[in-house]
Amino acid sequence: MPTKELNIIRQISEIIAGTPNYREALRLTVQCIAEKMGVDACTIWVHEEVPDQLVIEATHGLPQDVVRRVRFSARQGITGLSFSTGETVNTSDMRIHPANAPLPTPGASAHSALLAVPLTVAGRRIGVLDLACVKSKAFGPRTVETVQAIASRLAVFVLNARMARDADRTFRLAPPAKVGQLILKGKAVTPGVVRGTAHLLPGAEVLEAGEMETVRDPVRERELLERALSLARQEAAQLHAEASELVAEADAAIFQTHVLLLDDPTLIQRLRSGLEKGYRLRSALRAAAEEYRKEMGRLTNEFMRERLADVKDVILRIYEAAERVEGLRGGGIREMRAMLKGKFVIVARELLPSQLIRVPLGNLAGVVCEQGGATSHVAILAKALRLPMLVGVAGATEEIRANDDLILDCTTGFCYVRPEPTVVRNFKGALAHIRAGTDEVTVVPPTPGMTSDGTPIRLAGNISLISEMSLLLQSGAMGIGLYRTEFMFMMRATYPTEEEQYGVFHRVAQAVGDQSVTIRVLDVGGDKPLSYVDFGPSENSFMGWRGIRFLLDSPQYFEPHLRAMLRTTAHGDARLLLPTVADLDELLRTKEILARLQAAMDRSGVPYRRDYKLGIMLEVPSAVWALPDLLPHVDFVSLGTNDLVQHTFALDRGNSKVMHWYRQFHPVLLRLIHQTCKTVGAVPGKEVSLCGEIAANPRGTPLLVGLGLRSLSMSPWIIPTVRETIGRFSLAECQALATQALACARDADVNAVLDDFGRAHNLESPKAEA
Repeated sequence: MPTKELNIIRQISEIIAGTPNYREALRLTVQCIAEKMGVDACTIWVHEEVPDQLVIEATHGLPQDVVRRVRFSARQGITGLSFSTGETVNTSDMRIHPANAPLPTPGASAHSALLAVPLTVAGRRIGVLDLACVKSKAFGPRTVETVQAIASRLAVFVLNARMARDADRTFRLAPPAKVGQLILKGKAVTPGVVRGTAHLLPGAEVLEAGEMETVRDPVRERELLERALSLARQEAAQLHAEASELVAEADAAIFQTHVLLLDDPTLIQRLRSGLEKGYRLRSALRAAAEEYRKEMGRLTNEFMRERLADVKDVILRIYEAAERVEGLRGGGIREMRAMLKGKFVIVARELLPSQLIRVPLGNLAGVVCEQGGATSHVAILAKALRLPMLVGVAGATEEIRANDDLILDCTTGFCYVRPEPTVVRNFKGALAHIRAGTDEVTVVPPTPGMTSDGTPIRLAGNISLISEMSLLLQSGAMGIGLYRTEFMFMMRATYPTEEEQYGVFHRVAQAVGDQSVTIRVLDVGGDKPLSYVDFGPSENSFMGWRGIRFLLDSPQYFEPHLRAMLRTTAHGDARLLLPTVADLDELLRTKEILARLQAAMDRSGVPYRRDYKLGIMLEVPSAVWALPDLLPHVDFVSLGTNDLVQHTFALDRGNSKVMHWYRQFHPVLLRLIHQTCKTVGAVPGKEVSLCGEIAANPRGTPLLVGLGLRSLSMSPWIIPTVRETIGRFSLAECQALATQALACARDADVNAVLDDFGRAHNLESPKAEA
């Protein structure tokens, strides 16, 4: 970037960052541009959608009383022409230009030459930058190019400042005007109730399609790319190191993926190709992001689409690194962390993992995002950090203002914006419990649920990340009823080695002490593909190459995975759980592999527990009917009701059009559960548990106990509530409830029975699921 252009942008950055008042900052900005460019007037026009007008926001060279008073139609005059077409207009004499509309202010008529440049951010026009001279001479090509570059950066400053979202440039705005309470709805990724001040965080919006800028010196842009890549790699390695200190190494693997992406030949070639076409680096970065967006947008799998966030994160990191190389961006992380005081809630359209790890996590109460899903890397990271997080909150960045008071209720999925005093009072008790991770962990001894007449019910936890162990220990869980291994594999760019897997499993087994941990064998495919495995096209991936079928066909993955698990059994009561087993053949083939691996470990002297327990997930109806044949070959079974409902009722859980048929209290499912409990109970030494979502619904807890279940596994945060619910009923009451429910023909009838039972026993209905 030429020195003159660079110096002007630097000065503008300093003005914006160092001036508390928005209007004063813009006044100084136009003065700076006018003086540095040697023009007689400089004016910033800003577009107001209602009533579709351009209004003067700041000016130098015209009377100051025109600010916020002079308005034109968005299509009126030369300025309106530039705004409506998105094109730069350069005229030597505006007075004879066919689109001219004279300004109704003294002094404007003296100007002849006019240069109007649209202010554009991510393809959205937000205003126009005008430069005017008394002399009748069109602006030269070099001047036009310089002003266009200035306008590109100025547009971001103006947009961020006006919307009170200039967080990482330390623009300090006054608190927003008080308005009424607003309630927004989203989907909870992690549980919790928190309160904090809104911190609106801009991010990947700068990568959205915009005007493609060209340069005369492509060599310099290529050098800038190499320097930016080098700096971005250093920062990625640093963030990986920081993340590893905050969360488990396995959880921090997200950032190792980013390190590898920065060396991805496809990405680098796309950027170099853009530079060869004469584009500025920032335009080449936008073009690459758009190409990836289109490619991944055609994918039907939600998980793979969400990997676009990783690509965006890396491209944004290169973008910001290039700005630091050019001196257009300050310390960034240090400045942001210094500015953010007190408890705050991040509000973003789309939050990226590197943005989350940069903020002062000690002050971060929660996260609200318009986009993203539960399997995105930032959601996985939020789970690891135990941060209450809502995603899919429509309108969040439009409705929430900087410094707004927010309450996030991630039990119901609601975000209360500017909550009324009565709402604050209602949440007083919940807010007294500061989120786990900022307080000392109070370990609660493993405690079963106990019916009022003394029947114990084992309550274990479902976890996916080592970082969730803290919450598990606080819940009084009796070990881990389901450790999902797939997240460790999904977060990485390559398949983890046997040693890496063993290291994670070993830590989990040690963390639960003398309690058991049930480690589910890798369950991928369907809605959980791996980026480094080609699963091929499938009309219905849930019914395709997934779970145990994928593993049996992939010994290069299956065998080191099983060896890592077998080695873990030497360090405690670690149990192996096989997913999606459909018949006896799949089970026997797996046991043959286990026997061969154990024989090899015996010969090599590798320790493992020879009496370890092996179980299967009951999530395929055929396995339920084959249970008498399967039971002699396993020690326990675990009812996976999430998939069992899906397969029994022919439902795709990822299809919103059929979700209202997803009925967890349907009498058909209840009979399957009841029959399973009877079948297992008839065989001495065999165990049955349930680890689906239904276990975390206190409304259904007495029903599950009545059906014969004595072991339930669920999210750790709900265990205390379920334990308290169990203690309110006798086993006889639970069994009577189950008898009524089993006699029903429709799920509506079962729900009516549960409602009557709840009212009769003062059992509150659970809050709406997030």
